[in-house]
Amino acid sequence: MISLNKDDPPPNANEKPSNKNDLINKLQNLLDVIHNDPIYYNGSFHKDTNLVEVLNAIDVILFKDNNTSVHLIVEKKANNSMDMTIDLIK
Repeated sequence: MISLNKDDPPPNANEKPSNKNDLINKLQNLLDVIHNDPIYYNGSFHKDTNLVEVLNAIDVILFKDNNTSVHLIVEKKANNSMDMTIDLIK
């Protein structure tokens, strides 16, 4: 169960609806990640990965999960290992 702080004052009536919708979308995405427990999601970090795992991430995200785009960050470390961050999935 998720509980937001109920002691906060009610939202300002002058607050832009786009900010509310943006917050709602972010919270829904977070709940989807928690509920589905996927391996690859926006912001997921994969330490000491290899090229096979990078290709597997692309395959899963684009073809098995039927997305259209993925933004990856792959960092080479001093010991020639790599870390991968899934930056954005569309």
